[in-house]
Amino acid sequence: MSNRKAPSAPSGGNGRNRSAISGRFVTSETVRRHPRTTVTEKPKPNQSKKRK
Repeated sequence: MSNRKAPSAPSGGNGRNRSAISGRFVTSETVRRHPRTTVTEKPKPNQSKKRK
């Protein structure tokens, strides 16, 4: 049996987590452990207006 946990999903599912130091994507667990050195990027809002 393995003691490894399954990767946890991002909280709320809105945003990507990145390391502020390396710029790499990180897991929600890493964000929880290192809140000062991680950034959550929010997705761009949907632009429903179409150009003519």
